[in-house]
Amino acid sequence: IADRSYLLGNPYPSALDADAFLDVNQNVLDGTLYFWTHNTPIAIGTPDPGSGLYAYSGNDYASYNRTGGVSTATPAPSSIPPFTGLNDNIPSGKIASGQGFFGGSAIALPSNPKIIFDNNMRVGVGTITGDNSQFFKTKKTKSLEKHRIWLNLTNIQGAFKQTLVGYVTDATNEYEGRFDGESYNGNDFLDFYSIVQDKNLAIQGRALPFDETDEIPLGYRVAVGGTFSVAIGKTDGFLSNQPVFIEDKLTNTVFNLNSGKYTFTTA
Repeated sequence: IADRSYLLGNPYPSALDADAFLDVNQNVLDGTLYFWTHNTPIAIGTPDPGSGLYAYSGNDYASYNRTGGVSTATPAPSSIPPFTGLNDNIPSGKIASGQGFFGGSAIALPSNPKIIFDNNMRVGVGTITGDNSQFFKTKKTKSLEKHRIWLNLTNIQGAFKQTLVGYVTDATNEYEGRFDGESYNGNDFLDFYSIVQDKNLAIQGRALPFDETDEIPLGYRVAVGGTFSVAIGKTDGFLSNQPVFIEDKLTNTVFNLNSGKYTFTTA
């Protein structure tokens, strides 16, 4: 039927060359193919929504024709990890196996019109080159943004306990098992932990975006008195360049751990 949108798909176990497909079907299709990127959640009130129960956003269709392709999201700079989850791919013209896409029929159609797929359109046939790797369906895999600091409590006799605090994608400042782990006080000589909701944590995940005024209570237990030190064991992400201060609540001392270890005496 003329001037309609048709949901199509690559039926082959190899990529389909979009240029070859469009050339063969130039009298049947209007010439532009649309690929769903799913960057906007399906919900009523989405921008440019579709109709019906599932309101897909029309802004999420990447498109391709014989001129080239356009994306639906600004590509992230190569220096930034892809934690946004956006599918910012520009259609390459090589339609992956099983890939669905929309094509519009021409306004004026020949008699007995058909949309044609054949083996001559497949990547790897004749002079057609390319790969089968670009697939538009869901968001890019969402990786976790992590900015972490490991703190060590030690003494000169070799006692050691480490605790970790990290600012991580999807974490909150409340206790949650996915990002927070309790310290079970299994070390005979000492324990060292951060504190959330009266829980002593060996590992604590904190919310992003990072607030440089964030304060985290720390606690410790020692079985023998003497001199102990708290020091930064390791950092990554932006905490590698972030000043980190420890406050001794007993002596009202504030010390910059970036300058070295903080040493104190305890009973």
